[in-house]
Amino acid sequence: MAALSAALSILFIPAANASGGISMALKIKAADKVGSCSNGQQLYDITADLIANTTDQQDVTVATRRFMVDLSSNLAESTDAAEIINDGGFSPGLTLHWDQNNSFTGIQLRATVPCDATYAAIHPEAMLEGSNDVFRGGQDQFVPSVLQVPVAALGILGLALLLGVALFVIQRRKKGSLQAARAAG
Repeated sequence: MAALSAALSILFIPAANASGGISMALKIKAADKVGSCSNGQQLYDITADLIANTTDQQDVTVATRRFMVDLSSNLAESTDAAEIINDGGFSPGLTLHWDQNNSFTGIQLRATVPCDATYAAIHPEAMLEGSNDVFRGGQDQFVPSVLQVPVAALGILGLALLLGVALFVIQRRKKGSLQAARAAG
């Protein structure tokens, strides 16, 4: 249990100099487009899991919570709140116990993203009862900033096979055109 807590603490971003703070890590499980792009905006339904733990050896109570979307597009960068469909139990009034790993699964969010977005990531934010500090958790990306090639689906052997077939086809074409040139000449 202690080893798991130590490993998970690496993932968290605790607030600096906070007493009775909270650390959070969000992991997106699915991000699906809803319909097609309309009026320059694309809706996404997002399913995520959250781990939230106290940063000190004391229980804390969540006063407010929200999930923020960090966006980059061709026009601007911005941060907007996602709509919470199901908070997975990570609700205002919830008490987090310092000696427990607090996991929240099946969180469902809806985010609006510009159609030309090059990057979109979501992160949790929370305020605790008795504190004016906003605690920001680690984010997870759901719109990539670059085109990703699915190398894992093919594997290194699959890529080598594709390259071999391409080279074979090129060689056959060269050989065929040389034979045609000799026959004509």
